[in-house]
Amino acid sequence: MKKCSNIVKSEKSGDIVFDYNPKSFPIVITQQANDFLSSQGKGSTDFVISDLVAAQTGIADQQRKGVEDKIEEIALQRMQEIEEKAYKEAYDLGLIEGSEKAFAEKKEELEGRLNQLDQLLKMFDEIKKTLMADNERQLMELVVQVAGRIALQKIEEDPSSILKTMDLVLDDIHKDESVTIYLSKQDRDFLEDLRAKGGKKAEELRHVKLEAVDHIQSGGCQVETNYGVIDATLEQRIERVLSALREKMPRIKNTPSE
Repeated sequence: MKKCSNIVKSEKSGDIVFDYNPKSFPIVITQQANDFLSSQGKGSTDFVISDLVAAQTGIADQQRKGVEDKIEEIALQRMQEIEEKAYKEAYDLGLIEGSEKAFAEKKEELEGRLNQLDQLLKMFDEIKKTLMADNERQLMELVVQVAGRIALQKIEEDPSSILKTMDLVLDDIHKDESVTIYLSKQDRDFLEDLRAKGGKKAEELRHVKLEAVDHIQSGGCQVETNYGVIDATLEQRIERVLSALREKMPRIKNTPSE
């Protein structure tokens, strides 16, 4: 048998080294693989590709990349939601804290103003009591004077009011006295007409002399007798009422001069 010349002899086998380079098979993702991945994402299916085929066809890499992209998208979306939620919570918290702070500041200010208002009202109440105590006498005199003026007006409107005055003064006069009554012209004319008509009142006025004067208002009179003069004018009668009230009025407190 003819020996091949290219056979390495045994004595040289230790000096020769052979490099082994395995043949490489580049992975090319076919259109069919891409279509398969697309169909997998659209809906569920019972078909399952083996791991070996998926690795050899590049489907595994595509699936892994798709999963990674999906995870990254979900993570970014979740981070955005967390960021928006945190921002909203911080914003709401800031509003609450700001409102509470503003309320606390305004509450303190309002309480101070309310206290000032309470003190002012108390001061007004004390002033009112002081004014009432110090001016009660003047107020009562004013009331009497106003009432007197109202009475004068009513008497002037009623001519017969002089009869009540005459009854008061004639009761204290003896019938045998010489009596002259000074009164307003309106009242003098009224009594003269009454005396001319006769009757009980005319008899009472029979020995009385009636004189009209300008300074006496209707409803009042001055009676002159042998023993003196009786002032029954309205002004004098009001003054007597006021004098009686003055005796009952509280005294005005003397305030020390500053």
